[in-house]
Amino acid sequence: MSLLDRKSHTRICTCMLGATLLACASSPGSTEGGSTGGSSTGDGETDTAATGSSTGDDSLSPTTTSGDGGTAGPTSSTSDGVTGTTGTTGTTTGDPDSTSDSGSTTSDGEEEPPSTTFDERLCTLFVDQFTGKDGNSGAAKDQALATIKAATGIVAAGDTVCVYPGDYGAFKNTAHGTADARIHYVSVERWQARVTAPTIPLQNVGDYVDIDGFEVTTTEESVGLGISNGDGKLANHCRIFNNHVYGFVAKTRGGSGGAGILSAGWVADKPYQGEDVEIFNNFVHDIGNPGENAGFVQGIYVSHPHAKVYNNIVYNVSGWGIHGWHNANYVTVSNNLTSNTNGIVLGNGDSPCGQITCEFTDYYVTNNILYDDRNGIQLYDGPNHLIANNNFYLTEPSGDNATTDDPQLVGYALDPGGDFHLGPMSPMIDAGSPEHAPAIDFEGKARPKGAAPDVGPYER
Repeated sequence: MSLLDRKSHTRICTCMLGATLLACASSPGSTEGGSTGGSSTGDGETDTAATGSSTGDDSLSPTTTSGDGGTAGPTSSTSDGVTGTTGTTGTTTGDPDSTSDSGSTTSDGEEEPPSTTFDERLCTLFVDQFTGKDGNSGAAKDQALATIKAATGIVAAGDTVCVYPGDYGAFKNTAHGTADARIHYVSVERWQARVTAPTIPLQNVGDYVDIDGFEVTTTEESVGLGISNGDGKLANHCRIFNNHVYGFVAKTRGGSGGAGILSAGWVADKPYQGEDVEIFNNFVHDIGNPGENAGFVQGIYVSHPHAKVYNNIVYNVSGWGIHGWHNANYVTVSNNLTSNTNGIVLGNGDSPCGQITCEFTDYYVTNNILYDDRNGIQLYDGPNHLIANNNFYLTEPSGDNATTDDPQLVGYALDPGGDFHLGPMSPMIDAGSPEHAPAIDFEGKARPKGAAPDVGPYER
């Protein structure tokens, strides 16, 4: 286990860039001199987000799923099945997105490849660049809106906003769902609704919101931030999943910071105190300036308590593949794959430490593959930590039951054509820990299939 001494590492600063707070350094910093900063949404909104709560349970299941749900990975095929969520009743038809209180997982036709098409019967608002008009009601396919931005002006708790293939500009959700009526923004065909902007394409500052299945990139050299959750408002109980986020580089060298996916949990009077956010089944790559400014732009970054980061594929990142800092406690990082990144680091410090008591407790890092990363896994010392059953191929190992074997991926390549499934003889099959393992894999299939979970984002 690699444990960091708080006093021996340079500080992480907090930069204001536009309306977004960005992580500005690659490694954990001391609590001395931490920047507190301030944040504004830029639209004159006041904070209405609830503080929320988290159960802190071990399950990483996005509540109730079926084995044929979710979305396919970069190389998987489609089927004729349909996936989705009602957004109002808490039931599902296969999408890893539900508000059921059961927390259970069912398996139903799990050997079939998952569908990449959302069930249109679950849509309550429709967006179609080619057939829609922003003057329409959006309540039916033949009354579709033309832009996602228009949908954000009328969306309400319980709505499922179905976005059809097209190139869309930036959008920002400010509406709140509820525990029983989430707001769900979904690309009807996985990665075919493309959200682009020269700055920050996709922002959410609402509670109980899901961002599902979008392609998120930039039109030019940018601030280095793709999806931003909870900056200016806390944005609790949110889920960011099934997205393809890539191509964000830092326009300003030397400290602008950024991330492919950021969950900040930040408002001026409650800095980094958002919670209960899940980031899973995302494909994140080519973030930052590889070879330059290493460590200033992260793949996935969380800075608040009660975050779960699982089943993500992250590669070609200047900084850390997965990074937790500021007030990141009770964080679970399981069954991810990182490659050509600084690896995984979890700690806390800087703002809000000093304003509030920053614990460093309850970190669970299990079943991840770190494939030819520049560093391995680094954690600050503290109670209730677990680093176990991670695979470090061509990477410095740490933790319990660490392995350094070649995971024998089907087609390792650091491009969208790479196939990160485990090969039939992979030593990572059934080699994971059941503790904190997600109940689904990258494709939404039930886990485990064998005696124990597989290591990495796919369950063979």
